Amino acid sequence: MNKVKTILLITVLLLLAGCEKYFFFPKQQLFYMPETCAHNPENILVETNEGKLLHGWYFKTKVKNPKGTVFFLHGNSNNISTESVAMMWLVDKGYNVLTFDYRGYGISQGKPDIKGVLQDGLEYTEAVFKDNKVDKRNMVLYGQSLGGAVAAHIARYSPYADKFKVLVLESTFTSWRSIAKEVAASNFFTYIWQYPVSWSIPKEYSTIDNIKYSKIKNTIIIHSEADNLVKFDNGDAIYQMAHEPKIFLKDNISNHAQIMSNPRVRKEFLNALDTYLN
Repeated sequence: MNKVKTILLITVLLLLAGCEKYFFFPKQQLFYMPETCAHNPENILVETNEGKLLHGWYFKTKVKNPKGTVFFLHGNSNNISTESVAMMWLVDKGYNVLTFDYRGYGISQGKPDIKGVLQDGLEYTEAVFKDNKVDKRNMVLYGQSLGGAVAAHIARYSPYADKFKVLVLESTFTSWRSIAKEVAASNFFTYIWQYPVSWSIPKEYSTIDNIKYSKIKNTIIIHSEADNLVKFDNGDAIYQMAHEPKIFLKDNISNHAQIMSNPRVRKEFLNALDTYLN
């Protein structure tokens, strides 16, 4: 009996110690080189306080008078060479787009963990507002999925947060704890560990708490009722917690992080930006 208990205890400890890695699915390889694409970005390298380099791209619109700059924080997989593609329509609509890879993604140095990725968001934001190469008129902070959790953290804790005019959270979970529990509960082999795994995540990393204390004046929440990974209840709860003025954009057909492919949602999003930026 003692042997069984010991094995179970070791199993739980291993699960708890390693659970953060299941949030992150980085790819180091850049799947296309930007110079081969229609929009050729400028490289923006930022050295962190730990001495690691974070790599980003800055896409400039060809529209004569840019409407603003969207700082896009991508989700938990691949890297900016794939994830930035979904934002290029904004460049065509007159917005500059800035994006970067968290530690361990693409050519950014280090290994991802929750605390480190959140810190990367804060430090890259600070560097952006000190960089004269980036047009900082009408700044929009846009986080998709995991990137939404990073954006909400920036919106609360960054000393530069109030310099953004709009916060956008797309397909974002309410907390790291809640999504860990949901993922564990969805698998037969990890179901019994859903509570221990979620309890191992510090609760101060909660998106829904951060949105409550956001320093960014205007908020747009985007979530599909058909999201197959981060359930719609997450987006609804975040919207309810966000302060006014706020807008909720949704549909009932899109899978996770694909809602902005919906032409109607794109149009409504542009209209919302026009409202908040003018």
